[in-house]
Parts: sequence; structure tokens; C-alpha cells
Amino acid sequence: MSQRMVVKSGDKVELAELAFATAPAQQIADSFFAMCRYDGDLSESEKGVCELLCRAVQEQIEWRNKFAHGDWWISPYYGDPAKPELIRVTPKKREGMPAELTHHPPAEMDKRSDALWALIRDLTEFGALALGLRVIAHVGGETRVVPRRTFRVEDIFTYTPSRKSGRNPQKAKFERDGPRANEVVPRSVEMF
Repeated sequence: MSQRMVVKSGDKVELAELAFATAPAQQIADSFFAMCRYDGDLSESEKGVCELLCRAVQEQIEWRNKFAHGDWWISPYYGDPAKPELIRVTPKKREGMPAELTHHPPAEMDKRSDALWALIRDLTEFGALALGLRVIAHVGGETRVVPRRTFRVEDIFTYTPSRKSGRNPQKAKFERDGPRANEVVPRSVEMF
């Protein structure tokens, strides 16, 4: 978002970063997807990709809040000290048990962090395409940065809507297998 906000002005990207510096995660996500929809002139399939990414980010924000408010239990008073785990206590205001206690072992955390890196990769690529930022592509036998808006989201990502009826109901999904996907160099997680 910050890169897009200063792309034509010549201002430092840090100036735009200041606008989001203390904003909550959901507010930043909402702004990001609104900017992508507004600036990206998205087709119906591109809107589908946007919606799926928006849902995935929402899920990650909810998980992040659970993680941020949890505690790592590593003491022998709370089980096996050789097997630390994240414990989240969630108070309940209604009838029944006064709190919900959930356990999240390191293996779950590893799996979640791997999925988060994949989401970050897809988000940065989607954002660069929707916001018309420059990308690296294979052009004429060489790899180089190409001008803004050379590629659209639907050039790189395909979208399959959900099918809720019939013999094989399916969830909506997107994949990086669009007609020009091989031309654009995938964004690397190592860039972060």
C-alpha cells in the first residue's frame, strides 16, 4: 500500500508507512483490500481472488489475536516441561464452563507459520498486480522489472467459484496458474 501511495510522487515510502504505523491489523487489511478493489479495476474472477485472500487474512488476524493473548506453558507445573505449548484461556460469559482452554503445540505453530508465508507471498503478488506496481518478469529472454500495469491479477491467478450443489461440491479457490503466470517471477518469501 505504501509503495502505491508514493509511486508517482517521488516521496519516501516511509512517509506513507507512517499513516498505518499504529493502525490495528484489521484496519490495515480493510484499507489494503479497498485500495486493491478501487485501483485495480478488478474483473469478476479477480474480485473472487480478492475475496478469498480477504477471508484468509481475516482468519490469520483472528489467529494472531489468539496467539498474542496466549501464554507459553513450559513449567513442570503445567505438564511436561520438555513439550512447551501455547495455551489460550478464553473467558466465557454465559452458562457452562467459565473459560475455554485451548492447547497449541509447537508442531501446530510451525504448520501455521508455513501457511502464513504462503499467504504473504500470494498477498504481495496480488497487491502488486492489483495496485499496478512493477513486477519482475521474463521478457525477451531476460529477466527484468517491467512497467506498471503490464500484468493483471487474472494474467497470473485463476479463480474457481464455489459449487455448493451437485455430486462434488467444492470450495472456491484460486491458483497461480493464469495464462501468463510463467512470465512473472514469483515473489519470494525471502524478500521480507
